[in-house]
Amino acid sequence: MRGLSQSGNGVFLVGCPRSGTTLLQSILASHSEVLSFPETHFFSTLIPHKPFLRRLGITTPRRANRARSSLLELGCNRYELPRGLRNVSLRSFVDTLVHHLNTQARSQDKSRWLEKTPAHLHYTDIIERYIPDCHFVHLVRDGRDVVASLYEVTQKYPTRWGGSRDVDQCLDRWIQDIRITYGLAHRQRHTVVQYEGLTSDPKDAMVRLCDVLNLQYSENMLSSYQKTYHDIRVGSAEWTDGAGQGIYKRPLEKYHKVFSERERVYVTRRINEVGLLNLSEAFGNRLLVGY
Repeated sequence: MRGLSQSGNGVFLVGCPRSGTTLLQSILASHSEVLSFPETHFFSTLIPHKPFLRRLGITTPRRANRARSSLLELGCNRYELPRGLRNVSLRSFVDTLVHHLNTQARSQDKSRWLEKTPAHLHYTDIIERYIPDCHFVHLVRDGRDVVASLYEVTQKYPTRWGGSRDVDQCLDRWIQDIRITYGLAHRQRHTVVQYEGLTSDPKDAMVRLCDVLNLQYSENMLSSYQKTYHDIRVGSAEWTDGAGQGIYKRPLEKYHKVFSERERVYVTRRINEVGLLNLSEAFGNRLLVGY
């Protein structure tokens, strides 16, 4: 096992929801040196919306209480949690998270921990401020499939997804998230993988990604990921079950299944208008794994 630094062993897997992050998490978590766990939503829970609170490095009491619950769910001892004057300090909460995950990784002889919450894409600047040596893996996927999947899942599970979304809301979310990733792709410690490239040649994709993450590729990653998926799956998140059923090369299947011809024309037109219909062309050499 390689030695653990204070924060340099942390990897955050981010992207627009329904882009395949659960599949990639399951593959990476099958590596003998990688510790992973269900989505934490830690930063979206902890970080306040008001910019002045962020600048001051503090959160609200309500968010602090929710963050403490997240840490307890991860297995933190309640005596480790920020208390007293430190109970609203962002630094104290993040340090507690990192210390706990590093401790868990060491106890299991692992050199990396992998946190996968897609929405943490919106908190990368704050995460980098408090965990400067962490690495971000961004997963991007054809917008037509993502929009179809996001539309379908929010219609089917509106309560657990914060309400159903119409097609325009799904398009807006995907476009926003892709633009965030594009703006970060040139930074050090930000790696972009295209889902279609991952599924078309999984071994090549994982060899490349392992090299970036300073891991040695293992065949076990692709032979055991389905079992790993069931180990890290959130109990009620049945919408992620596709990740445990195999790697399928079926581009645009969901898009054709969910949308009518008229809706498909509309979705394609909106994506094309912002120059993101072909992600390989849009990202160019910003992609570690393209298609």
